[in-house]
Amino acid sequence: MRFVIRDAHLGDARSLIELRKQLDDIHAEARPDLFASGYFYDENEIVTLFAAQKSKIIVVGDGSSSRVLAYMVLNTEKAPQSPIFNYPRTFVYINDLCVSEAYRDQGIGKALMEYAIGYAKEIGAHTLELNVAEFNMKAIGLYESMGLRTRNRRMELLLAEEARGRDGDE
Repeated sequence: MRFVIRDAHLGDARSLIELRKQLDDIHAEARPDLFASGYFYDENEIVTLFAAQKSKIIVVGDGSSSRVLAYMVLNTEKAPQSPIFNYPRTFVYINDLCVSEAYRDQGIGKALMEYAIGYAKEIGAHTLELNVAEFNMKAIGLYESMGLRTRNRRMELLLAEEARGRDGDE
């Protein structure tokens, strides 16, 4: 399949919302205890992303129409200087990466990762980073095949059912 990677524009907002819904649905299905069903970006959030100086939104188009097959949000971050780290560092954080369900397993995710790696090198970032849900084995496989390695792991213990939703209710 032929596809084109390009910077997103506001005209892509509807497609970004639809793709984000697919991403949110994956999380809600795998972890309904944690992720709300039916949440997705709205147009205000998309406009805010476009306005954020640290964010770069990339889309993959089908090359022959305006159809968006995938998107990725890259944030350029500067880690605060701290005595526990050897040096201050700049990193690129992949905030979102979603390939439309209809176009998965066609090399689009790999192409987006190659783009992200190239972009991070181009701006002189020390690292390319992301978070991935432990249940998302397909994504983990892709990231590991691209050379990413686990640096730390966030773990949880699900406590009593009654404890859910009480944060901030005091």
